[in-house]
Amino acid sequence: MSIKKEKLPFGHYKVNHTKVSQQSEFSYNIIGTEKVVCKPLTQDDYANGWRSIISRSSKNNNQPIHHWSVTLAQLPPHLWHNYKKDIHKDSNIFNRVICDGIYHYTITQTDYDEILIGLYHELQRNYNANKNNLHEYIKKLDGVNSWLIIRANILLSKNNKLFF
Repeated sequence: MSIKKEKLPFGHYKVNHTKVSQQSEFSYNIIGTEKVVCKPLTQDDYANGWRSIISRSSKNNNQPIHHWSVTLAQLPPHLWHNYKKDIHKDSNIFNRVICDGIYHYTITQTDYDEILIGLYHELQRNYNANKNNLHEYIKKLDGVNSWLIIRANILLSKNNKLFF
């Protein structure tokens, strides 16, 4: 008798979830564990500071590797420091694969990458961000779906301190 492997939608993965019951403010009992399916985060999730902590695929964790072809606008915030364009001798631009647990991202170059990089650096300034620059970046990126634009709009509308 063979065990049928469950097919999950692309990008979804399973994690062990521990069920607990609280006895008091400082103690709890473990009831058991169950497998739950997690979906990939959305651009809104990234804009609000969420981050998936995903373990790598290994002997003990047989999660499949998910290869994503994304633009710089869709690259998760915590991976921006890994982004680097390489220019080969023949002047071709090559973007390496950025790995994050079971997610592997290949960045597809677009015409608005330089604008996104400028917006990213402006957003890192938090309260010191130049609001006129933010408006200009948002205007240039009209029609682009990105956590950067969502986060810039949050900063402009609520004057909140952002998290990086």
